[in-house]
Amino acid sequence: MATLEEIQVTMARGNWAAAQTMCRELIMSRPTDAKLHAFEGICYFRLGDYASAEPCFARATALDPRFVDAGIKRCQCLDRLRRYDEALMYAREWQTQRPSDPALNAIIEVHQYRANPLRTEGWELSAHRKGQAHFASDL
Repeated sequence: MATLEEIQVTMARGNWAAAQTMCRELIMSRPTDAKLHAFEGICYFRLGDYASAEPCFARATALDPRFVDAGIKRCQCLDRLRRYDEALMYAREWQTQRPSDPALNAIIEVHQYRANPLRTEGWELSAHRKGQAHFASDL
C-alpha cells in the first residue's frame, strides 16, 4: 500500500491514473482522511473525469468543512458538469471563507446573472420561444 508521500510524488510526475489508484487503496484504510479524498478528486479532475472528481471533493469538504481548496475544486467540477446553479450556490458559500479567490469570483460573476429569476431581457430568454421570432426589418 502506498503512502501519502508516494502519492504526492506520483501526482507531481503527472501520472494521474496511477495516483488515483493509489489514493483509492489508501482510502480503504483511512476513510476519514479529507486530504486523501481531495487528492483522489484532483487525479480525476486532471484526467478530465469531473463526474468522478466532484463526489471526492464533496467527501473531503464533508470531512473537513474548512477545506476551502477542496470546496473550490468542487465548484469547478460542478461548473464543468454544467450544474451551474449548484456551482453558484457552493461558490457563494466558499467565498465567505476566501473572498478574494479568483476561481470562486469567476464562477459567481459568470453565473449570478444567468441565475437571476428577475431578468427580463436577453437572447437566452427568447431564443427558444415558439412563435416569437423578431426580424430587424420588423422593428
